Amino acid sequence: MKINAKMHYGLKTMIELGMNAGESGMLQKDLSEKQCMPNKFMDAVIHELKVAGLIVNVSGKKSGYRLAKRPSEITVYDVYRAFEPELHIHYCLVAKEICPRACSCASRKFLSHFNEVLESYMLATSIEQLVRNQETLNQQPIFS
Repeated sequence: MKINAKMHYGLKTMIELGMNAGESGMLQKDLSEKQCMPNKFMDAVIHELKVAGLIVNVSGKKSGYRLAKRPSEITVYDVYRAFEPELHIHYCLVAKEICPRACSCASRKFLSHFNEVLESYMLATSIEQLVRNQETLNQQPIFS
């Protein structure tokens, strides 16, 4: 399983917006700069997050974006789903044609359980938790 770049930057964007939660939004160019991401790529990330209902435009002059819900109400899985379909770490878990060995395959059973654990972890982790983690990391000295 590999997390794609859009999902990764979407998660980073959600953390940034969570750290700056409030009535005023953050401008796309500021989000791009903070994430060291080209503004054009941020367009695609912002679009997917808006379509998923995770962020909204703030109205007014020089409007920006803010979270659509409280950071505690948005999970990592919500962000994942903005960019990907349901989580299935291997094709045999979603194959249209059922494998004749599906019920007796130890490998499939392992992958299915692994998929459930991963999905549960993503569902149990909120943006609020990641915001707190980021704030803690921001307080640590940076060594070069």
